Amino acid sequence: MIDTHAHLAAAQFDQDRDGVIKRALEAGVKGILCVLSDLARLKLFEGLLQSHEFMYGAIGIDPFSSDRLAELSNCLEEALLASKVAAIGEIGLDYYHRGCPSSVQKRAFRHQLALARETGLPVIVHCRDAFEETIDVLSEFSDVRGIMHCFSGTLEQMRLCVELGFYISLAGVVTFPNTAQLAQVCCAIPEERLLVETDCPYLAPQAVRGQRCEPVHLTHTVAEVASIRGQSVEKVSKLTSHNARQALGIGEVWAS
Repeated sequence: MIDTHAHLAAAQFDQDRDGVIKRALEAGVKGILCVLSDLARLKLFEGLLQSHEFMYGAIGIDPFSSDRLAELSNCLEEALLASKVAAIGEIGLDYYHRGCPSSVQKRAFRHQLALARETGLPVIVHCRDAFEETIDVLSEFSDVRGIMHCFSGTLEQMRLCVELGFYISLAGVVTFPNTAQLAQVCCAIPEERLLVETDCPYLAPQAVRGQRCEPVHLTHTVAEVASIRGQSVEKVSKLTSHNARQALGIGEVWAS
């Protein structure tokens, strides 16, 4: 199993980060993509990547920090040069929280998609209540590929993302009750485009709802995806691990 979205540099893990990582490895999580949005924690993030062979990173200015683009862009561009940074993200649009204006979010989104084009890195896309606008912006960068993070859209929206060359990553939301639409999407995602993630410390699966989410909880999401798709846990683990390596260009470092 590979967790393609974990915020392990977040403050929520400051007291027991080593234990969190140990639990994940013992449960069979073979690889983790550590996602950093708070560039104030860059040193900690870089230390995690250097200390753990199975851990790669993604760095980006998320929609909530879009108004800091001018302040953060130089630091971001320098950080992307690190050898174990495998993606730019998470980036995108979020109209649910109504923080930064849409024009500001789009400016930061386009800037980072241009960086992805320049560097050849894939992107990790955050999209909430902004699907049409997200697709419009992504369509301007048709040569950029990546991952739709924590996907919770419709069947039609999933297919549009796949047509654009994106992978579809499912988080613990797929285990929640009353998610029939997402179950339908889960069944229909092409095998070669399916990924799984935790988005920890957020979105703990239903079995541990209310707790801090950790990479070890990926086991619940994989089991639910396997059940919905009528496949074995082993098959889902292997195919999503293979897809993670393909999506991030990491080769065989992450074993299935």
